[in-house]
Amino acid sequence: MATTLSPVPYPERVLEQSRQAGQPSSGLLRTPWIRWLHAVKTAIDSAAKNVGPVSLTAQAASIAATAIPILTVTTGLFRITHYLRITQAGTVSGEVTLTIRWTDGGVAQSHAFAIVNGNTTATFQTGTLLIHADVSTTITYETTYATAGATSMQHALYIRAEAVP
Repeated sequence: MATTLSPVPYPERVLEQSRQAGQPSSGLLRTPWIRWLHAVKTAIDSAAKNVGPVSLTAQAASIAATAIPILTVTTGLFRITHYLRITQAGTVSGEVTLTIRWTDGGVAQSHAFAIVNGNTTATFQTGTLLIHADVSTTITYETTYATAGATSMQHALYIRAEAVP
């Protein structure tokens, strides 16, 4: 969720002069600027942790490696959570596998979750993966998909990613 900042408190003075007896004058940051700068910091911190979701429905093909929209502004831990559900059974069969990829210590890493192949609309998979990713790493997801029969199996995929403090 995007944070909307209030306008810069211009033309409000930035500093308030304080003069104590026997001391040189010093500038104190005025309250409107303190509040605005605090809001900026909160927005930046929030952007690094909160991520717009991946939300895909009616998928009936493999998905090539696609970036999860998260900023890895520091090296650290990230939690990747997914929910995958069959939304239309195939006439004969169908299966889908989710794989997450990232870089840790300059080494490419990947994790493939178990194949989802129940081929009924009651079939689903959910999981959480804790990873350690390098700064500026692109964390990606991809699926491999197969189906047989006149009617293709379809699925929905939802992914959230978040920085772990």
